[in-house]
Parts: sequence; C-alpha cells; structure tokens
Amino acid sequence: MRVLKYIAAVVALLAGGVALFMALWPDFGGRVTGERLLRAKASPHHNGENFVNTVPQAENDFAQLKEIVVRQFGGTEIRTPPSAIPVVPIAVGYFDAPPPAGLRAIWFGHATVYLEIDSVRMMVDPMLSERASPVGIAGPKRFHAPPAALENLHNIDGVVISHDHYDHMDMATIQSLARHGTHFFVPLGAGAHLDRWGVPADQYSEMEWWEHIDFKGLKITSTPARHYSGRGVLNQKETFWSSWVI
Repeated sequence: MRVLKYIAAVVALLAGGVALFMALWPDFGGRVTGERLLRAKASPHHNGENFVNTVPQAENDFAQLKEIVVRQFGGTEIRTPPSAIPVVPIAVGYFDAPPPAGLRAIWFGHATVYLEIDSVRMMVDPMLSERASPVGIAGPKRFHAPPAALENLHNIDGVVISHDHYDHMDMATIQSLARHGTHFFVPLGAGAHLDRWGVPADQYSEMEWWEHIDFKGLKITSTPARHYSGRGVLNQKETFWSSWVI
C-alpha cells in the first residue's frame, strides 16, 4: 500500500509539473476563454465542449491505437530522404520591392506556400522553424531549409492559417511576421494563441466558415474542412479548423 502511495505521489508531481510547464511555456499557446469562448460555443460546429467535424471521425478502438503506436515508433517506411533535397533559394532582397501584378506561388515545404496575387503578398500556414514542436530540441524536423530565411521575409501582407497544430501554426514564424505588420486570418478560437504571442488584436481576424473579409482588393473566405486541433493534452479541438478561398 505504501508503494502505491509513493507511485501515486510521483505521478501527481509529474502531472503537476507538466501542467505548470504547459501553462508557462508560450509555445503551447493560449486557452479559449471569455467572449472568445462564447463565440466558439455559438458556432453550429461546436457541441458545447469542443468543435466537431460535420462528418464525424471514426472512433479508434484499442487495436487501432496499438497499431498506430507501433507504426509510429517502429514502422519500416523510409521516413528521411536518402539524399539532400535541392532547394532554389529566393534572392535576399526579393521581398523588399513591391511584387509585380499577376499570380505566383512558391512552395516552402510541407503546407507552407508563399503567394503573390495581384501584387498582394500572402502566405499559407507559414512554418519556417527547424522543428514542428513546442520545444526546439525534439519533434519532427525539416527535411530541407526553406527557400528564404525568416529574417528576410518582409512585407508579407496577409497569412491564412488552417488550424493550430505545430506544423501549421508556428509561434516563431508568426511573431516575426507580426513585427512587420502582417495580418492573420485564423479559425475561431485560434486568436487566443496570437494574443499570448503578442500579436495585436487589430492584426488578426478570427473567422467562422463562410465568413469573408475584403483585404487589399482580395476576398478572403473561410471554408469547410475536416480535421482537428490542439497544441496540448488539455485543449484538443478547443479551436476550429478551416480551409480558405482567396
């Protein structure tokens, strides 16, 4: 009985330490509270506890979860490129001059895309950090450097973000872009993260599906998606997810 009490005490201490770390470490983002929570609950895609998909996700049974864990840590797939991936760099001063008219797209890796649309500079899910993780020493690592370094990304007018997972909503990238005046379009609830990261409230818009905003001659529309969200163990599906039409 005494051993069980010691084990329970250790588990409680570890859980408390993890909770404290998540509360203090800004990369985990903010919590959806107050008026933001009321707006989230008013969404037809919120069940009063969290956001839900229009088409429900299948429930995982124990056998499926076991297979996921085994495949995650012991799969035989080739998960790292066998050779260096060639990257065409963008000139350092490219983002200093106004972009010409027309349409251009440059892939930065994973979900990150840079767009030029009628002389407006946009980015999709900008993630330029080395790892998609709340800590820089662990977590999924980039296969290649982005074609432009974060410190050279100036004059990005707007950013659309699909959801708050680390490989799509990166704190360091967002903070850097925000310092240059970039405006962010995010799903409902995700503004809580931006608040915690010091992004001014007038530099972001939280949007429900089918809401649209006119922005520098473009029309930004939040559209349906099927996914989920969460940056920690306690806030799964607390913020919404979205696709975008520009």
